[in-house]
Amino acid sequence: MSHISRRTLLRAIPALGAATLLLRRTTPTQATGTRVPAMDIRVLPPTETLKRALDVGKLNVALMPDEWANYGGLIEAFTQKYALPVNRIDVKGNANAVLTALRASPKTKTDAPDVIDVPLANGIQAKLDGLLSPYLPASWAKIPAFLKDRQGYWAGSHFGVLTFEFNSEMVSNPPRNWSDLLKPEYKGRFALAGDPRKLPLAANTIYSAALAANESRGRRARRIATGGDGLNFFNQLQQAGTLLPTFATPATVDSGKTPITFRWDYQALHDRDQTANKIRAVIPERGVLARFFVQGINALSPNPYGARLWLDFLHSDEGQLQLLKGYARSTWFGDLVRRGVIPREQMEKLLPAQDYVRMTFPGVKQAAAALKTIAEGWNSVVGLNF
Repeated sequence: MSHISRRTLLRAIPALGAATLLLRRTTPTQATGTRVPAMDIRVLPPTETLKRALDVGKLNVALMPDEWANYGGLIEAFTQKYALPVNRIDVKGNANAVLTALRASPKTKTDAPDVIDVPLANGIQAKLDGLLSPYLPASWAKIPAFLKDRQGYWAGSHFGVLTFEFNSEMVSNPPRNWSDLLKPEYKGRFALAGDPRKLPLAANTIYSAALAANESRGRRARRIATGGDGLNFFNQLQQAGTLLPTFATPATVDSGKTPITFRWDYQALHDRDQTANKIRAVIPERGVLARFFVQGINALSPNPYGARLWLDFLHSDEGQLQLLKGYARSTWFGDLVRRGVIPREQMEKLLPAQDYVRMTFPGVKQAAAALKTIAEGWNSVVGLNF
């Protein structure tokens, strides 16, 4: 797994090597369609890129609902700046469905996604399947090396971490560690935000507990956290009477039906704003699981010039501030802070920066194996029916 240090978080990344800049001119692996080589577009004047994008008439995006990370505000700002309409393809919040939409591009043609915004594992798979075209968006050199594909097929613009979300009127002493939940004061107060056999958020919650258990063994612990570690801990929560047999939603946290849950920071802070600070969030001291989102361009993009405009905007200060309004952290957050780009009132709404230094980005294979173990072992190890 990859740990992000204070230096990685707060310092910019060195300039690119020549190997990164020399992108290959390949042909798409799908049956039909054309690809406009990324380097051809980079040398075009911005006005010409915009003209060609507007000639197509729209930009198709997928997996960008309004309530997630202020995608609504981001899309509105982009449309106002470029006068390029944005059409959102409904994939029901399913990242796997985004890849399905990419594979269907030869059939859907002008309705195919131009750009994708998905978790890392999906971005890697899209590249392996030959579904993406390389491109170097603005601020490329600021993105940490492990958060971007060195050939330019995908790059991460923002990330989130899992946090405790709680009703502050009912929970005056919020948990700071997973182990805190075993205390009697939290009996009957914690609920998962979904079924871990089906929902990645819930499965990742259990994996976070596994990471915390592994970290508690000390820095010299050689054992890698597994899904089984998390299942065993949740079995303890079940035996202690802490775990509720229901799902937590913002409404149930607000009402007190499920006073404590675990949610991505950008979702929890959004819930805080919607409830006038009644709902609050705290990052755990151990097991801080982080997930970042990567963006890429469809190899058969109906509007490749518009797609590149979108990625340049997303990776600009203006685009990053829009995401930050939705509490998604920039992968070069430290650079924004040093340059004084983030307004004070916006900074004050964020969770403490020092809490993010403890976060862990699990390796893709490790995380996939853990989540598979959690989904398959829930019934036998924990046995809680919802």
